[in-house]
Amino acid sequence: MNNKEKAIEQAIANNICKYLELKNKKRADLALYLDTTIQSISRFCLAQSTPSATQMVKICEFLDISLNDLFGIDDNKTLSDDEVKFIEALRDNPESFEYIKRMLNIK
Repeated sequence: MNNKEKAIEQAIANNICKYLELKNKKRADLALYLDTTIQSISRFCLAQSTPSATQMVKICEFLDISLNDLFGIDDNKTLSDDEVKFIEALRDNPESFEYIKRMLNIK
């Protein structure tokens, strides 16, 4: 297993524990929801094993989070003030928007 895979497994483990705590849920309740043992949940939280894809979806349902949350992916990338101004200017000027699309070969 390479470092990237280990980092993903650790992120999943950390986020299961984090969201269990944030949502005031117990490992035993998650185990019951997944139809597995508390020991399996503990192994997930310690990054000793990784939930299957089906289990990940169910974990997200149980914790009311997205898969991005489970993986620790920030899907709310923040734009700088200049980027926001640029986008607003493009929206206000359709001709410039079309010109830039052509320049960037965006259909």
